[in-house]
Amino acid sequence: MTKRAEIKQKKTDRLLKTYHLCKEHGGSITKDEDSSKLLTTLNQKQLLSEISYLRLTIEPKIRQQRLKKDKSTGKNTVEKFTNDELRAGIKNALKPEAQIDDSVEVLIMRDFLKC
Repeated sequence: MTKRAEIKQKKTDRLLKTYHLCKEHGGSITKDEDSSKLLTTLNQKQLLSEISYLRLTIEPKIRQQRLKKDKSTGKNTVEKFTNDELRAGIKNALKPEAQIDDSVEVLIMRDFLKC
């Protein structure tokens, strides 16, 4: 197996693992009404798994934490987003402008065809 194929396989394995994590709580989140109701009931761990799935599929720039500079020491620290900020990030990633492939099989086939 070539190095490129190994990287693609790892990416696919990571995508499937994250997809199954999302399915455990009723996800993955899509643009429909049921998903918006589900989004309000998710806890922080479930929200983070949804963000990981979105990062792997359609929105690589979605964030779950920010860098904040401490005024007294001048050092940067990492601050995690609140649940409301995480929900807002998911909603922004699912705007109508974003193209979503709901099918994992389609995503996997697309990645393998690029090899």
